[in-house]
Amino acid sequence: MEISAEIIVQDVKDRVYTEWNLERLKLHTEPVLGNIDQMVIMDGEIFLSDMGDMRVKRFGTDGKLKATYGQNRGKGPGEFRNIYSFWSHEQEHVWIIDSMNRTVSQFGYSDGSYLSSFTPDYMAARVAAINRDTLVILAYMNPELFVMVNSEGEVLGNFNGTVEAVSDVPTIIYDGKLHPYGTRRFVWAPRFASYLYIFDERARLSRRINLIDGHGYPFDRLSSNRMRFTASELSQPHRTIAMSMTDVDIFVNTVVRDEHSSYNVLDRYDRATGKYIDSARMPDKGNQYQVYDGVIFSAGADTTIWAFSFSTPM
Repeated sequence: MEISAEIIVQDVKDRVYTEWNLERLKLHTEPVLGNIDQMVIMDGEIFLSDMGDMRVKRFGTDGKLKATYGQNRGKGPGEFRNIYSFWSHEQEHVWIIDSMNRTVSQFGYSDGSYLSSFTPDYMAARVAAINRDTLVILAYMNPELFVMVNSEGEVLGNFNGTVEAVSDVPTIIYDGKLHPYGTRRFVWAPRFASYLYIFDERARLSRRINLIDGHGYPFDRLSSNRMRFTASELSQPHRTIAMSMTDVDIFVNTVVRDEHSSYNVLDRYDRATGKYIDSARMPDKGNQYQVYDGVIFSAGADTTIWAFSFSTPM
């Protein structure tokens, strides 16, 4: 199946670092967590997976805790051993994938009450909800790659034809994260390659943006013959960590690794055209930088939320 979506191509030679004016803001409530693993801004609020007590927590942009999802660390209903992905759907439900329990669990948005769960017969890795009763799951070790299911876990369809599926490369290389944008839409950012795949509300690929780093999929013999590999064994040192959209821009948080160190960068793209604009280096102690309502949010030092006001060059 050919890719019919618009493809935006960048030239890696155009990458340029500019000075953004950042000023750290003091939140009304300074949340302290045990160990932040993932941060995603959805429905205008900040969701964090806290590996300290193995729960997902929802905060307002002022830092105030709104709800907690997950009962205890364990194997029972609503319990988790390794939270791997989560998704909020229109302030109605929150879905959470546990990679060790192999469950996909549903919670009430407002009060965090446990509602249901199912165990798929494939290894679920990432989840996105495109409507009240339909989920898209990125699967590990599965030739279909993306699986569409209903809220009970019944498979509605598979669609790997919208991305480059290469038969002789293990599907583990398709690891990455799903990010929300707008209503019932999501972006897939592969971990080991420099692309954003933008899907519409029907889970159809509408655009592929080739990111400025220009890294393709690792098709060398080493990656083809092994299911796991380290960063040093791959030719591309950069990693896409997080993605966020405003009405005007797309921001991609990339970890740049060189021979001496690694650091977080925000790459900025024009939302209308998908074309690259510029990049800025972020403070060293933060990670998972995302932009919402004119503020850059970050998970700082694994135990709290950072916020920065900022301005960019015209």
